[in-house]
Formats: sequence, structure tokens, C-alpha cells
Amino acid sequence: MRIIYPEDFATTVRKEFGDRADVMGMLDRGDCSLGRVLAEEATRRMEPKEVIRIFGAGKAGALLAKAESILRREAIYKSWLQVAVDNFETDEEV
Repeated sequence: MRIIYPEDFATTVRKEFGDRADVMGMLDRGDCSLGRVLAEEATRRMEPKEVIRIFGAGKAGALLAKAESILRREAIYKSWLQVAVDNFETDEEV
């Protein structure tokens, strides 16, 4: 069983997770386990202490970038849910 990931989805994932070899491998193999990783990433949040530390260090830009990344990852996971339904491939004949 695998998922044939559309190029636009794959491009979005590569842009956001390009530094993660595990994610790139799952994407390239059409591994449906990618959804689990994306779900984990979509639910990560910044702890209030982290927000205070970053903002207190005068790095509002870094704080904004982190928050935007969280939103992008939520959107990628939501997109994966639809991609999985539309592009799931099995070896079984129906």
C-alpha cells in the first residue's frame, strides 16, 4: 500500500521539511506513514516559556517564523488527509 503524492503536495512538504531525511524518504517512497509524522508535527505547539524566552531576547521575527511554521504544518497535515483519500494505491485488485 502506498500513496501517490501529487507534485504540488510533494513540493510543499519538501519546502517545509527539506532538512528531515526521514520525511523525504517517506515522501519519495509514497509511504503512508508520512501521515503519522505530519500529524505529530501539526500538533506541536510552543510552550509559553519558549514564547517568553524568544520574545524577551528581542527576536520577534524568530517568534513569528516559528508560529508561521506551525500554521503551515497544520495546513500540510490537513492537505495530506485529502491527498491520502484521493491517491491511495493498493496491490489488491478490486
